[in-house]
Amino acid sequence: MNPGLQARTPFELAGNSHEAVFGASYLDREVIRIFASGNPITVPASIFSSGHRTSEPPTFDQNPVDFDVGSKQYAAYSKAQFNLFDPLTLALGGRINWWETESSLSSGGSVSENASSGTEFIPYAGLIYQLNPEINLYASYTGFFEPQTATDRNDNIIDPREGDQIEIGIKGSNLEGGLNWHVAAFRIEDTNRAFADPDNPGFAIPIGKAESEGLEAEISGQLLPRWDLSVGYAYTQTEFVRDASSEGLTLSPDTPEHNFNLWSRYRFSDNPSQGWRVGAGVNTASGVYAESGDVKTEQGGYTTVSALLGYQVNENLDISLNGNNLTDKEYYSTIRGGSRHNYYGAPRNFMLTMDYNF
Repeated sequence: MNPGLQARTPFELAGNSHEAVFGASYLDREVIRIFASGNPITVPASIFSSGHRTSEPPTFDQNPVDFDVGSKQYAAYSKAQFNLFDPLTLALGGRINWWETESSLSSGGSVSENASSGTEFIPYAGLIYQLNPEINLYASYTGFFEPQTATDRNDNIIDPREGDQIEIGIKGSNLEGGLNWHVAAFRIEDTNRAFADPDNPGFAIPIGKAESEGLEAEISGQLLPRWDLSVGYAYTQTEFVRDASSEGLTLSPDTPEHNFNLWSRYRFSDNPSQGWRVGAGVNTASGVYAESGDVKTEQGGYTTVSALLGYQVNENLDISLNGNNLTDKEYYSTIRGGSRHNYYGAPRNFMLTMDYNF
């Protein structure tokens, strides 16, 4: 549950018009997990095994553990946008968070409970420089603070994750707003992130200071009449900066260093309310891995292909056929460890959709 209120108001200062934003929000979330570790009595078959597209979940020779954790956050925030002079804009703001977290763990007939709470201020600052009516340069700084629901093996809630993010970039809009693009570089530093405990499945450990940096680029919109295109690329590098046992190692080896996606769609009719359309796309990700003790699980780089065939019958009725992973590539979409949380990507699949608008 995440309700919120927000109000905006213009104001005059030093002969210029500015804008202020005030708001409040409330976030209530609960995580319930039931898990077990030990020797499996039954093991689910691979989804790629012939005749075993579905399988019953495994059972274990140990009693399950019931884990229930709830987190509540109350926040008040404000931001002011100052038009310093054409073409420079300054944004300043901040958020105050009041938070509380409670957890309960039941195992083998015993129950343990834990709780934590606190208050935190999170700052924000940004600059926007308008090169021309179509292109903006920007830079921003923001802190972040995230109460965590993970617990260590002693059922202590991991302290909140804290850090900051710096981003610089350029955004543009061309062809009368029909084509939008941006390029951005970012750097994130954070401490106390909850990390899966390699020696105690289902629990977490806090890590020291970590750093993530990268580059994002995206183009989307209409290149020509009836031709839509979306292209995106992301480069991400993560590293432990200060941790007693992991300094200099990759923080998130299960995050692809390179990720590229392309989607193109062409509509044959000049009438947007009727006619055929076709589309095709690819997604390419570089290799990832996860280590648990002496066990290393790897997934090499892979590419998946998708396609679309659609027909707009009239302004009310649209029919489309989507095909995903057309080459039926076998790959892991997620890798977390040698014996858990490794998930296959979806095999070749098709979906026929009919949309009718009254």
